[in-house]
Amino acid sequence: MTEPTRATIDSIRECLQELGGSSCATSVEGRPIMMLHRVLPATSRKTIPGHVQRILVVGGVHGDEASGVDAVMDLAARQANATGARPDSSEPALADVHLWLIPLLNPDGYVRKQKNNAHDVDLNRNFPARNFTRVHEPRYDPGPRPLSEPESLGLARLIATEKIEAVVAVHSPFACVNFDGPAKGWAEKVSVACGWPVWESIGYPTPGSLGTWLGSDCGIPILTLELPPGTLTDFRAAAAAALDTAIRAGSGLSLGATDMIAYDYPPNRVVSTVSAYQESVMDKDLERSFLDTVSKGLISLPFDLKVLLEAVSDEDLEHDVRQLAASAVVHIITSKDGNVDPPVRHLEDVIMLRLALAKISAEGGEGAATFRDRFSDNYAQLDSELGIFRGALGDLVDWLDSRWAAMQKLVYAKKKISMFVDDEEVGTFLYDEGLKFATNYPITEKSLVGRAKQAQPFVDHLLRKREQDKRKITTAP
Repeated sequence: MTEPTRATIDSIRECLQELGGSSCATSVEGRPIMMLHRVLPATSRKTIPGHVQRILVVGGVHGDEASGVDAVMDLAARQANATGARPDSSEPALADVHLWLIPLLNPDGYVRKQKNNAHDVDLNRNFPARNFTRVHEPRYDPGPRPLSEPESLGLARLIATEKIEAVVAVHSPFACVNFDGPAKGWAEKVSVACGWPVWESIGYPTPGSLGTWLGSDCGIPILTLELPPGTLTDFRAAAAAALDTAIRAGSGLSLGATDMIAYDYPPNRVVSTVSAYQESVMDKDLERSFLDTVSKGLISLPFDLKVLLEAVSDEDLEHDVRQLAASAVVHIITSKDGNVDPPVRHLEDVIMLRLALAKISAEGGEGAATFRDRFSDNYAQLDSELGIFRGALGDLVDWLDSRWAAMQKLVYAKKKISMFVDDEEVGTFLYDEGLKFATNYPITEKSLVGRAKQAQPFVDHLLRKREQDKRKITTAP
């Protein structure tokens, strides 16, 4: 049997561009995610202020569901040809309905004819729902954290920025109308139009799904329109009836209806959620600077550690700063997170060392200037390096910088931190331990090649460490 012809990525992009569409995000592999924004004027239909006026329809969340892509492309063509519809450049009327169409959210998966994206993440498990979990069945990998993927992040940003009030996600192959949030009546109208039944549950758990996040958590009505198996030509009329009715009936949903979940204004919850998760997302230029700084810091860590060892024994520095330097040394040379890849594991040490150098400079007293001059090479780029770390990691750096009090309580080889400063013999022992660390340090310039290519593993590790710290605090007696 001959496989049905699928629209190419280029033809989808060109068609949407001809209709006035543009890119709203890019995929893992840099492919544009195309969006079309249309305005349905109030003069052509009945609308009531206070009702839904901002609707999103998205298809191709899974790259192996081509019929959904075709169905939304058909909808885009119908809307472009509809009397009274206009592109987003026109001035809106009082009760215009704004319609955003994204036929293909997952272009990389579509090219591969696979469900997941280029990172093999299921985008419909990657949203910041309260029930997001890393536990998953095969083919349902949710990614390392919510919104870790550029495709899901781009969609979430659009929903937040445009304050979308209702959503239709087109999938296959269950031939039903599934819903989340205050959308039962809406689903029933769509069901009547297309002949497919309403399902309140798809039949299996969907943690981290778009529907769970928007519908269950945020109170935004969302339909998951499940097309039947096969190609769109087998059920084109029913799909068109379903989507046209979804838009027509969706724009009649009241934002204050009695079946709405009791949130203030649902899109505001989306904005706050997306903002929280965007804090750990960095642009490509910053990521390159971050990875370059991390790589240099990892390679030089054994040599930089000697600077801290010198601070421990420098009697011209303030006593408290010498103890802080000793605690940083102990932290760095103590084995930890043995199951984590060494470059990721030692990022924490690279940052803590620089934070310690900054503390020595700021709080070291009369001897601080001389110390800076002795180790001018280390201090020359210190402000720039910490700036890059703060730009890339945000408040994770502040969290690391808040740990000094706890680190002063560390014990190494049955010796308290103060002993490494107050007892010369114990201080010499620490120096020798630092040299042993340098000898056994597992990272070299050669071994690091190809192991620091993405920022996210470093970010995720620090996020996990911070969560572990929070749990320790909340469970302490």
